[in-house]
Amino acid sequence: MNGKHTWCPNPAHQQRHGDAMRTLRNFDETGGMVCNTCGNFPTGINVLMWLYGWSYGKTIHEIDCHINGMQGGYRAIQSIAPVQRVADDPVKSERAAQKLKQVWDQSVALDTPTALVGRTYLQNRGIADLKLPMPEVRFHPGLEYYSKPEDKDGKPKLEGRFPAIVYIIRTAEGLVGTLQRIYLQPDGSGKLQLPDGGDAKKMMPRRADRPVTGGSAWLDAPSLPVMQITEGFENGMSVRLLVDGIPTAVASSDTLLANFRIPEHIHFLAIWGDWDQAGVEHARALEARVREQGRRAVCIFPQYEIPGKHKIDWNDALQYFGVEQLRRQSFYRAYLNGLKEKLSGAGFMQAAERIGNIA
Repeated sequence: MNGKHTWCPNPAHQQRHGDAMRTLRNFDETGGMVCNTCGNFPTGINVLMWLYGWSYGKTIHEIDCHINGMQGGYRAIQSIAPVQRVADDPVKSERAAQKLKQVWDQSVALDTPTALVGRTYLQNRGIADLKLPMPEVRFHPGLEYYSKPEDKDGKPKLEGRFPAIVYIIRTAEGLVGTLQRIYLQPDGSGKLQLPDGGDAKKMMPRRADRPVTGGSAWLDAPSLPVMQITEGFENGMSVRLLVDGIPTAVASSDTLLANFRIPEHIHFLAIWGDWDQAGVEHARALEARVREQGRRAVCIFPQYEIPGKHKIDWNDALQYFGVEQLRRQSFYRAYLNGLKEKLSGAGFMQAAERIGNIA
């Protein structure tokens, strides 16, 4: 089974790139898997933590119950070995680090003339004001795109070089984990469309000792004890446009959103979730976990009906209503006023003042 491609259990992938997940070469020993979008999971325990949004202790408990045919209880947990990190392959890690540096060095800031295609793409998504600078988001004018091999022994095929937005995904500890790539049509009219249906969003390889589960991409420096997070880069840019001044982070998938580890200095988290079953479940899971830690969290969903849309995210709402009309929506204004009150009541006056300036 080593290296075999299979369906990613993330429901968002079922129609677009369901077979984007594969087992690691050492799967028989570790149970590890990797998805092009969701990230790398070095062990089977990491896979279960990601898939179900469980903590490490909960995962060990469930494994124990399964092994022992139990429905519950913490019997014999001591008999299960603690999770072991996959040994870092120095050669692969160095190769990954060099490639990340190369791509980043070849990219440019979004406000440069070279990045016109990147700005055009975002404007076509309704994000006219990028509120630059964003030091950890850049544009690459011609990044290689490799399609997956047809079989496990084959080599990836170079489909061409295309413009791409690239941004840093940091680990939960704040280290640079990898880069996310969003490949674009040459004119910026949309995401790259390939004949084989290949995914336009791809994470780059990373070092084995820098898992991105629990981490995120920061569109702004986390300078306040308050932050907001959403799933997907375009959603993050939309939220950042709607609520200016609150540091914004992005999770690259709804499962990574559910597993986000809130930084120690953050005491209030606003979670802008997608309006569908999976989006609500993952956002609520993160909200519950943050509150269990004794910190404050609130979920906000785009509870609108948009023709032709069954799943609605915040970029959909932004494109449908436009910035000013969306800000006039009673639901949106009620949210802002409620958030302002919660921030003031929690003592976060600077953040509350920024919200007040919008509301």
